[in-house]
Amino acid sequence: MTAVLFPTDFEAKDLIGQMTGRSTKNVEGVTVHSGKVGKTEIIAAIIGMGPQLAAKGALIVLKHHTVSNVVLAGFAGALSPQLKRGQILIVQDYSSESLINFLKLLPGFDIARVYPSDRVIASAALKQQIGSQYNCQLVDMETDAVARAVIQHGIEFLSIRAISDLAAEDIPDDVLSKGYNMHTGKTSPVRLIMHLAVNRQRINAFKAFLKPLPQVRKGLTHFLAQVINELDGV
Repeated sequence: MTAVLFPTDFEAKDLIGQMTGRSTKNVEGVTVHSGKVGKTEIIAAIIGMGPQLAAKGALIVLKHHTVSNVVLAGFAGALSPQLKRGQILIVQDYSSESLINFLKLLPGFDIARVYPSDRVIASAALKQQIGSQYNCQLVDMETDAVARAVIQHGIEFLSIRAISDLAAEDIPDDVLSKGYNMHTGKTSPVRLIMHLAVNRQRINAFKAFLKPLPQVRKGLTHFLAQVINELDGV
């Protein structure tokens, strides 16, 4: 069985909506959904954003479920100006070569290198600096930590990411940090509203960041459904 792990509910929303026969439980603070995507039994879990929460969440999932493959899925920032919003990438440095080879006939994805960060890389200038310095095409906060947690259990691992923000774009990290607490893994809508009430000039930037994300998520979910089907029985 495949476990699909997401940092946040927002990234997981469409895949969970596709699951049939779904049951949901809270396991040591991690929300775990069990059910089918198509004809394939999976679990989908919300493990938290950032390296510490994500690694802890992944280990909790593996403690309570026997799985043959783990797919980490979610959004990532582009470090290369060649990457487009919504582009689907399998992370080369951490993903199982055998699983990558198994999926090579699937359309619609590329392979890229990730820069593992412990914080959101918000400025366009810093994105492009990191991309150039480390020869990486995307950045995320969870792949490195989750891969280490999974691989120590001898389980095949894939990291699949959809580009949410371009290399040339600044993102409103000041606003995002008010809406999500990376230490607790909890959303903070009241803090977010209060921050925007005081910083009204940031509302448009926040809206512009959010606007394309449902379409990005849709593309990610479509690809994940194909991957889940291909991995059935592997």
